[in-house]
Amino acid sequence: MAQAYVMEDTLLPMGFLAICVVAATLFLFKRNDHLPLQNGKAPMELLYTNAKARFLVGAADMLKSGFGKARKSFFLMTDTGPRYIVPPEYAQELQNHRNLTSDGIIDERLQAHIPGLEVFQFDSYHGKLARRTIRKKLRGPPLEGLTLTMVKETGLTIAEICTDNPEWREIGVRDIALPVLSRVFTAAFLGEELSRNKDWLRKFGEYSTAASLAAEQLRFWPEPLRPLVHWVLPTFRKLRSDLTETCNMVASVLQQRKTDDRGMGPREGYPTFVLEDWLDELSGGKEFDPALIHMTLFVVGVHTASDMLTQVIYDLCDRDELVNDIRNEITAVIAEDGELKKGSMDKLKLLDSVMKESQRLKPANIAAMGRKANKDFILPDGTRIFKGEQLLVPGFHMWDESFYPNPQEFVPDRFLKMRQSPGQEDLHQCVSTSANHLGFGHGVHACPGRFFAVHQLKITSSAQAWDYVSRQHVWKDLYSQTPGEQSALKQLN
Repeated sequence: MAQAYVMEDTLLPMGFLAICVVAATLFLFKRNDHLPLQNGKAPMELLYTNAKARFLVGAADMLKSGFGKARKSFFLMTDTGPRYIVPPEYAQELQNHRNLTSDGIIDERLQAHIPGLEVFQFDSYHGKLARRTIRKKLRGPPLEGLTLTMVKETGLTIAEICTDNPEWREIGVRDIALPVLSRVFTAAFLGEELSRNKDWLRKFGEYSTAASLAAEQLRFWPEPLRPLVHWVLPTFRKLRSDLTETCNMVASVLQQRKTDDRGMGPREGYPTFVLEDWLDELSGGKEFDPALIHMTLFVVGVHTASDMLTQVIYDLCDRDELVNDIRNEITAVIAEDGELKKGSMDKLKLLDSVMKESQRLKPANIAAMGRKANKDFILPDGTRIFKGEQLLVPGFHMWDESFYPNPQEFVPDRFLKMRQSPGQEDLHQCVSTSANHLGFGHGVHACPGRFFAVHQLKITSSAQAWDYVSRQHVWKDLYSQTPGEQSALKQLN
């Protein structure tokens, strides 16, 4: 049965203009005297809209210049609002600080309270259930049952996108990353019926891309006005419609699966493990909306992984020797295991190093370690943080000569060599976090989905490196495989 997941659009009330004027006035006079901004409003600017825009353009330079020689915390107007910027030297000390939490940060950044953006409500019951599922199920042994499905779908999708045309041709890297990951996520958790549904893939792609852009658009409005203006923005009207439609498509598949389970057994194409079973197990009998949680995990997971996969593919371009080394590693692992299994991915150590190095040079966020104070406390440099205020730790150590020799150079086996030192095997894996590599954040609040994301990215990167070589961002199908390579290729398609 079709279900509405968001409120219907309503006509603008007659008092809208008056409310806007009052709310904006309150916003203009709201201030924190103890928080001097490094990048405030320019002369004649009433709001912080332009300051936020300037941050988006020049964030890296602002973060670097803000510390100066003192290396002391400072206050900056970011695109999400005012934030304390804390020296990276404090990352280790603050990672699990009892007075800091990550609760509410994602919800606030992505405007999760706005109808149409419910997929970002990580602090709601549904969001907490989603996070619990990620931490407990999307890592370790449960991935074994998903791997073969993911390998198969990856090979099929890449073959459809890149084709078997032997001629050189240009393919946009993002035209590979997002479609592949969308199909693989869908196949793994909802089966082939939906993963091959072009209408679903189109709708999901449109919604997942538009959702984050809509949240960014809304952040430039004064906070008191956001619950009002979204009702009249065309972007949000379409967003609400798309979310309802995609959730209903997921709900239909889940309902069909229940019907089949009561009859002759699961239909062909359903995965070994389905997310709904895990949600039932972890919910403790409390009601939840499985379709909305599926969408939450898909949207967040696909776009996080898509950014990283795009950069990995770029870094493989024009490095034929590296691609051959990765192909040799894949061949050796398949020869040993007989097929690509969950454990096989753990043996792809060169590829793991390449991914971590790629993320080091271009992380998704220049300051991935964000925290909110749950009570007043004082930073090591004497800066007082008040309850409710937020701070960011930039990942400057990732480009520091003190920690990484030749930090601006892409060194594919950098982390592979670091893992070979005694006692360092587990410290430099792609899923590992540290104060000197904040690609996935650090500490107890580090990205919980990184284990599944890295697993999926290894599968996708393996298939891409195996089937195609590059020439200035152009891909070409490889036809000349040895018998051993042909055997391995069958495992990837």
